[in-house]
Amino acid sequence: MNRTELPVTKYHGCGNDFVIVHARDVQNLDWPQLAVALCDRHTGIGADGFIVVCTDPLEMVYYNQDGSRAPMCGNGIRCFSAFCLDEGLVQDQVFDVETMAGTKTVTRLQDGTFRVMMGQPDFSAIFRLPSLKGSIPSSGRGFLVPSGKMHTEIPRLIWSMPVKTIFSPSRISSRSRNRQYNRFIQVESNG
Repeated sequence: MNRTELPVTKYHGCGNDFVIVHARDVQNLDWPQLAVALCDRHTGIGADGFIVVCTDPLEMVYYNQDGSRAPMCGNGIRCFSAFCLDEGLVQDQVFDVETMAGTKTVTRLQDGTFRVMMGQPDFSAIFRLPSLKGSIPSSGRGFLVPSGKMHTEIPRLIWSMPVKTIFSPSRISSRSRNRQYNRFIQVESNG
């Protein structure tokens, strides 16, 4: 059995963890298979996602733990950005990253965190949340935000409700093949 050394780094953002590698180190390997192997929490390193760092131009290639390619990942791009600064791949505090979801502008803030311009949400997809045994007020609305992975944004109005009363467990599972993610938000301003 041949063993190959593969330099990897593991980062996490808001509890989501990622295995990150340089493209030059995995250029002759099958990236989807590598994602599955490395992200396995029993036989691999264990992670929510696998990120390949390409340079010239700077690009984030993102894979889910099942080996499927995803256009973008919000926590992933923040980890990717920290990795790029740590590795000396970028020196500027503001830089662009190519993704399947388009070019994203990243800013490193003074406190060391990152702000990523993800694009404008599409509010034309506003929908009324289903009323379950009268538990959601009639004004409860959500909307879809295409940020690489489709997110369902749920306003603060219904935060206090248990998530299972809003979406079935299969819809909120990180292993869901549909890869729809649900997030609870509070709108601070309309401007």
